[in-house]
Amino acid sequence: MNPITPASKIASKYEDLKKGIPLSEPDEYGRTKTLIDIMEEVIDDEFMMHTSSIASVIILPPKGSLSFGDITTSGSGLNSLNIATGVAKYWLASFAIPGMPMTCGFVVSSVNDAMKIVSPLKADLDAIADCSPHVPDYLDMCDAIIKHVKTINWTVTEADPSKPCTSTGTITIS
Repeated sequence: MNPITPASKIASKYEDLKKGIPLSEPDEYGRTKTLIDIMEEVIDDEFMMHTSSIASVIILPPKGSLSFGDITTSGSGLNSLNIATGVAKYWLASFAIPGMPMTCGFVVSSVNDAMKIVSPLKADLDAIADCSPHVPDYLDMCDAIIKHVKTINWTVTEADPSKPCTSTGTITIS
């Protein structure tokens, strides 16, 4: 995953917003996208391009489910907690698509430790906000998110009911 791609897209939309250019066409209810909506979409797109696999077991998050919750223009501590929690819940909801087994049988379970990233990611986001409170630093933000996502481990367990075979392997995202 590369933080430059989502960061540059978000920064571009931020510049449009400062110039008064709408971020999207109004939907059927007359609403346009906010910068937070754009951030969620762009980061989601980056995540979707970099799903991971071992053998042919693919770790896949649910497309379009990244949500940062209620982000405000003040109170960066709550904002960073919402972003960190949103990213962790996004990956917690990911699943392993069974394919050819790593060693034996079929995928019978896939669990991850995504919630472990909430506190360290929040701390990194708080530090970024404290360093540049008036200038959005989307590259540092995207880099922090990606850095912590890469620490998530999925434990995939396989079994084969037709033979005595059980295997457990760990997958991370590169």
